Amino acid sequence: MSLVKQVGLKEIAYALNVSTNTVSRALRDCDDISEETKQKVRIKAIEMGYSPNNVEEYVKKGMKRNIAFVGNGFVNQYYMVMCNELISFLDTEKYDFNVVISKNEYLNSNDMKRCILQRIDGIITFMEPTPEACEIAKLYGIPVMLIGRHISNNSIDQIYTDDYLGGQLAGQYLIETLGCKRLTYLTFENVECSSRRYYGFLSISQKYNLPVDLIYVKDKNNIDVDDLISKQYDGIFCFSDELAYLLLYKASCNEEKDENFKNVHLVGYDALAHRIRGLKRITSINSNYHDIAKYAIETMCKHLSCPKDEIEYEEKCFPVKLYRRH
Repeated sequence: MSLVKQVGLKEIAYALNVSTNTVSRALRDCDDISEETKQKVRIKAIEMGYSPNNVEEYVKKGMKRNIAFVGNGFVNQYYMVMCNELISFLDTEKYDFNVVISKNEYLNSNDMKRCILQRIDGIITFMEPTPEACEIAKLYGIPVMLIGRHISNNSIDQIYTDDYLGGQLAGQYLIETLGCKRLTYLTFENVECSSRRYYGFLSISQKYNLPVDLIYVKDKNNIDVDDLISKQYDGIFCFSDELAYLLLYKASCNEEKDENFKNVHLVGYDALAHRIRGLKRITSINSNYHDIAKYAIETMCKHLSCPKDEIEYEEKCFPVKLYRRH
């Protein structure tokens, strides 16, 4: 038996000069242990090569490896379409999958505990993980892959689209093709990739000395369509198709608003109408879901087939192009 496999709670406790019970409760994320102590214990456990018994026993049984797809809701159409693409590349003889829905803004330690209890071997998440979640994943030898975001963390895979170019393409279409003069970028708060889309959009508008109003949607169920109409915007770039469709729906609920909104040009992001029959066709920023899903599954399966201390995490940016509604 290797030295790594012999590392237990007692060895970690000795190294930190704390009790075995403290180490045990810290690794189980118990409320009576401070966050500072939990972090110290997790880091030391990772350094010493500690592997929880339930993880080792599960791997020894030779069962199918289980991959979780983590998102923030079933109504997120991008998430569901991408999950469908990911599943299509899974070898079901070797892998099972779970769909995990979180109500949190970020993938946090509680979400990680849910995954551990479901005996998840790998996580593909559409939600940005917290540092604590990454530490827990590393401790349990669970590779994490983030799709759609690019953050400062070298302990996970990151797959994302060229958001800056997407913003530029939206700007070129609205300004150079359609001649829009009154511009706004509609987005949600605290979304990592949103700033790159905004600055790409802004880089085009500045060439023509056109200002861009940055509007944050704090409650997507209460978008202020009246405000957008009163400011006479003729070009709106939305962070996502989801936001663009919500905007169109809110406008359509009132006949007068709907009529006023007919002269407003929209650009979304994700090109959902290209993939979901029946959706209203809108101009959007498109990427190759097929290639993204294929790369994601191949990379995750590669990680699951090698020792956890040999995993080399990767970053990959996929190109985008304009999807026009006509």
